[in-house]
Amino acid sequence: MTVSTVRLLLAVAEGAGLAELGNRVIPTAGYDRWLKLGLNHRLAVILKAWRELGYLPSSQTGPWVPDHDDARSTHARLLALRALGNRAATDPEQAAHWLWWRQPLAFGGATVAHGLLEEATTLGALGAGATSPAGQALLAGGDIVKAIGDLGEVARTARLQADLTAVVVGTPSPELAELLAATAVVESRGVATTWRFNPAAVRGAYDAGWTEHRLTRALTKIAEGGLQQPLVYLLSDVARQHGSIRVAPVASTLVSDDTALLAQICADKRLDKLELRLLAPTVLASQATTADTMAALRKAGFAPRQQAADGRDVVERVRRHRA
Repeated sequence: MTVSTVRLLLAVAEGAGLAELGNRVIPTAGYDRWLKLGLNHRLAVILKAWRELGYLPSSQTGPWVPDHDDARSTHARLLALRALGNRAATDPEQAAHWLWWRQPLAFGGATVAHGLLEEATTLGALGAGATSPAGQALLAGGDIVKAIGDLGEVARTARLQADLTAVVVGTPSPELAELLAATAVVESRGVATTWRFNPAAVRGAYDAGWTEHRLTRALTKIAEGGLQQPLVYLLSDVARQHGSIRVAPVASTLVSDDTALLAQICADKRLDKLELRLLAPTVLASQATTADTMAALRKAGFAPRQQAADGRDVVERVRRHRA
């Protein structure tokens, strides 16, 4: 994908209200609604946004350098489609020079005309060098969705294969794409998209809150022909290992051979702010820093001794003021 194509798609996404552009590209709530539309409705939204873009492409400018006359930009786009009509222009460069020769003030250069033709072809307003039915509807202000016709339905099922891949022919539905993205990694894209299941991806799904039962049921629902045995084994094996080791944040620990003393400290209401938790009969975990834990214990009447991370005692020397 070229830089100009990426810029075009970002500009169209912003113009259609699908994304906010800044230091990052942030999808909007409108993008989530757009994903739920049929493919022909999605394309209609994109084409309408392209028609209203406030810039003209050239070798110096792009979507990031707007044209100050939005009406001029829209007029140039429509003019390019109208001028070509049903003419099958096989040479885009020659067609661009012809457009510029016909309307030099509208395009301002053959580079601008060539850029507009490339954009129209990328988005489907042009096809085989002629204005497509969608482009004609865009010109006439007609029903673009009807002109586009049936682009097919989004795919809601996948073929789960014995080699731990999932193949989706066509455009996956948002729900299907979300499920597969949570449990597998994309291996290839094209007419069909292929995902591959692996232990790391499945473990990530369990980390995100999925359980083996829920995940098996969700994948069975979208699977054409049911789940393959290798995938069932993978889900089970990762689920059995997941959570066997637990990691919890601890700011400091209290260690003592006197288990009765630790039980007394843990039950002391004055130390509730430390959020003490018994990790082992001789170990308490505190959510407060070492200094705050030491201060709270001393205030409650206990006599703790501080240790370093390596287990050595810390000698606290009081700094005296020298006159």
